[in-house]
Amino acid sequence: MQKWFLKNRNAESYSAVKSIVKDDLLAKVLCNRGVVDADEVIDYLNDDYTKIYRTDGLPDMEVAREIIKDAIENHKKIRIVGDYDSDGIMSTTLLLRSLKSFGAEASFEVPDRKLDGYGINKRIVDGCIKDDVAVIITCDNGVSAFEAVKYAKDNGIKVIVTDHHLPKIEDGKEISVEADAIIDPKVEKSSYPFKEICGAFVAFKLITYISKDYDFNPDLIDEIIQYAAFATITDIMPLLDENRDLVKRGLQLMNSRPAKVFYHLKNELKVDKEINVFHIGFILGPSVNAIGRLSNANHAIAAFESCDDDSIIAICKELYALNQERKDLTELGYDVAIKEIEADEAFEDKDIIIVKSKDIERSVAGIVAGRLKERYYKPAIALYEEDGVLYGSARSIEEYNIFDELNKAKELLNSFGGHKLAAGLELKLDNYDDFVRFLNENSTLTDEDKIEKIYIDAFYPIDFQKFSTYDTIEKLKPFGEKNPAVLFADKDLILKDISVFGQNRSVIKLKFRTKLDNIMMAILFYKEDEFKKDYEDQFNSDIYRDLASGKEIIMDICYNLRINEYMNNKNLEINIKHFRFRR
Repeated sequence: MQKWFLKNRNAESYSAVKSIVKDDLLAKVLCNRGVVDADEVIDYLNDDYTKIYRTDGLPDMEVAREIIKDAIENHKKIRIVGDYDSDGIMSTTLLLRSLKSFGAEASFEVPDRKLDGYGINKRIVDGCIKDDVAVIITCDNGVSAFEAVKYAKDNGIKVIVTDHHLPKIEDGKEISVEADAIIDPKVEKSSYPFKEICGAFVAFKLITYISKDYDFNPDLIDEIIQYAAFATITDIMPLLDENRDLVKRGLQLMNSRPAKVFYHLKNELKVDKEINVFHIGFILGPSVNAIGRLSNANHAIAAFESCDDDSIIAICKELYALNQERKDLTELGYDVAIKEIEADEAFEDKDIIIVKSKDIERSVAGIVAGRLKERYYKPAIALYEEDGVLYGSARSIEEYNIFDELNKAKELLNSFGGHKLAAGLELKLDNYDDFVRFLNENSTLTDEDKIEKIYIDAFYPIDFQKFSTYDTIEKLKPFGEKNPAVLFADKDLILKDISVFGQNRSVIKLKFRTKLDNIMMAILFYKEDEFKKDYEDQFNSDIYRDLASGKEIIMDICYNLRINEYMNNKNLEINIKHFRFRR
């Protein structure tokens, strides 16, 4: 269920903003997004990349610099320990490429998802001891790795933690790992002004901070900006403040002088247009994530770091194949989850969706949970069952802090970790029923909380849309988390025809007659069977039968504008994001 709202924020600032931007729509959208200060408006619309280099307020930067400088000057071995997801892969590659350019004797290791789980562990530290490693640098992990960090320190290894996750809190007090340096914008001792940066961006800041001691090739700077930008998108960081500046610059570089990784990713994954946030978020990023989910990320990093074309091409081909496998596993897991939900007579009374199955592959549990959350607008947890243990992922709505709620249920869990909106967890199968009961009985969600709120930037009939409107809203890019694409709305559209395309019948072309008696087309990326079910649930009837019989079907839509390019022709396309039926 949804409620649609037409935004009208900061109306008192509209005239002042319009005097700067000289456009009604642009001024309205900026006001609705809270961009009203004159300097902020100018900064928002202009390219200023100075913020991406700021480091003031990040803790322990100088300590880390001295440790790394000593290791380089005295030929001590450094090992980077990353994570197997896209952020971890990019962080590791960024650090490795940069430190080697400074003359460091640097190596790396990323844990195996199935064998090791998340983050640095005793096995990895044992490998460091065996190889006479003097310094460990973690990236995208480490802030809660108490045992592994202590073990490394007890064996004479210096540890630098670079991370962006929340530290452990007990009884309202932060518990810190015993590392020599902890560089994380979210720890208590940090005064960094913007907390929501990814692991690769933290690593980027460390590298740019210590680069003053070395000759830093400008081409390499441009390369590592791309790694950090890619990770920012794939780790779903808010595209606000410096993240937006970083991604804007990163996309420019990926399309003008791309790092070899992105040049070959684009070619092998058949992206035939300029790379944008969508391509990274839904094509390139999931493919990079797939290798950590379904294989081992170490050989991908080795190829990326080598800059050897043949090696990178081979990895990109593997990524493509793995991502196709990931898609199949996701569809299977999602279908299984839907069947379990629909078979549960008490589902409507539960605030939290929790499903388990041996058919929900562990590696795609997070994706399945995310799709369930989007479909039902409830917090969702998808669990994979193996040998009496459940492994899984949670995805939540804004009104429910999943990390805090799992913390309340920690006595029932083997382990958990994550953020407000996403988490991973492990529990014994024997605790499953108690876990489901605990979360639902202790839920504070209200009926209002479980209604998705859709905030519309402007009411704009689809008849009036033109290329100039698209050009105006393009100034607000890059769009992404917390800076969504401009959302328009139109209503009282009479549905005249439905056409379905795509391998999974998930591209729907709708023909409408508008209030001005024009015939207009719009595209909806939505599974045909779900589209039919939505109509059937509302009217207890078949949409195709009603359409054929001449029954008037009225739709209201929320939509984005996009450009569809085909055979060197550009067309303005209405891309439906939300819809509702009326009669």
